[in-house]
Amino acid sequence: MAIHRVNTLLKLLFMILCCHSMSSAQVTDSLLSKARQQGQGRLLPVENKYQLWVEEAGTGDTDLLILPGGPGDSHKGYVPFLHNLAERGVRVHILNMVDCGLSDRTQDSNYWNLANYIRDIDSVCKQLGLKKFYLLGHSFGGLIALEYAKQHPTALQGVIVSNMTDSWSGLIQNAGDCLDSLLSHNSEGQQITQQMQSIDSTSAIFRQLANRYDSLSGQLFNQFTNLAKSDVTPALQPLYSSPDTLIGKNLDVYRYFWQSQEINDWDFRPFLSQLQLPVLVMGSGRDHALTATDMTRMKASLPNATLAFYPQAGHVPFWTEDDRYFQPLLTFLKTKR
Repeated sequence: MAIHRVNTLLKLLFMILCCHSMSSAQVTDSLLSKARQQGQGRLLPVENKYQLWVEEAGTGDTDLLILPGGPGDSHKGYVPFLHNLAERGVRVHILNMVDCGLSDRTQDSNYWNLANYIRDIDSVCKQLGLKKFYLLGHSFGGLIALEYAKQHPTALQGVIVSNMTDSWSGLIQNAGDCLDSLLSHNSEGQQITQQMQSIDSTSAIFRQLANRYDSLSGQLFNQFTNLAKSDVTPALQPLYSSPDTLIGKNLDVYRYFWQSQEINDWDFRPFLSQLQLPVLVMGSGRDHALTATDMTRMKASLPNATLAFYPQAGHVPFWTEDDRYFQPLLTFLKTKR
């Protein structure tokens, strides 16, 4: 039963988070060119062979670089940051990593690793002229943000980690606990789980129950994680639309990182106490990636941490909480250091 639970969880995370995705091979130069004409950003070269897209807005003396989640997400899911911060003295830069969003397509999975990501981010920051800037990573982007902060602490004013815990094993554990909770509060889920625990896992009856377990788990987890337009705060609803396949999630990137040994082994917990920078950890009460317990533990380990918690929000609180999300963030960005 325990093994089947893990397999089901991994399948769910893969299927649910891969919605609205496209492989690198499906994205043509003409599609990219057309989409770039509609954006408000620019292309910057890295490694003298690829160009990365940076979506930008705002003026002021505070620079915020945002690393989308996924893995494989683009700037499109992060337009609330442009809407809420660009006219408040914050220059917002949302980076599309290679093979994501409006950045160049390499179709080279050998390029997809943390070392290349960190180097590309550093190259982009230098070309943008960013000095002592703030770095925000959401979900998988939070993992990258922590790694960048560990390697380039003097480049930063502070780090914001939104809806991401401090180890990959912790993320899997949190998602598993979330699924268990959903099933335990569902009468059919309770019944199936109890029956599976008392039946031989090699029997035909177990396989039938397992199929029903998978189907119900998918339904419940989808309902829990999906963001409906009706959930979006009214001020942001005009900006919200279902992600299109071009600048939605890149399925190839997503699949690769979920299978990557480097990511599955990722554990930042031993390094939290070494991070002297100001850190803002932002989390939600209905999130499968980061729990309130994680946040408290992270704050205890980080020398200079602040927490912002949204009890009723899910994995993307910047779409549903509006100013309740952005006010603590703005305070953190505008604090004199």
